[in-house]
Amino acid sequence: MILTTFDFPTFDEVRNPTLRTWNRLNIMFNMKEIFGPQSRMALNYLKKFSAKEQTDLAKLAITINKNGYENTRREIVRNNNAR
Repeated sequence: MILTTFDFPTFDEVRNPTLRTWNRLNIMFNMKEIFGPQSRMALNYLKKFSAKEQTDLAKLAITINKNGYENTRREIVRNNNAR
């Protein structure tokens, strides 16, 4: 089976923009892990989103690099549960 970026969810139905971005970024990280860092799959997936959504993904990736995956995940879950 040949996978394309159309086979991966975009989480458009998720109302919370932070959770939507978190889910999308996890898909991209998984693509890089599965298909390799040089694979164009993650880049093609990224291109499915608007410039603002791409910026949000980049900002969240920077936050993960700065604070760590688990700390960032914990903060997102905490903020979402507080609503």
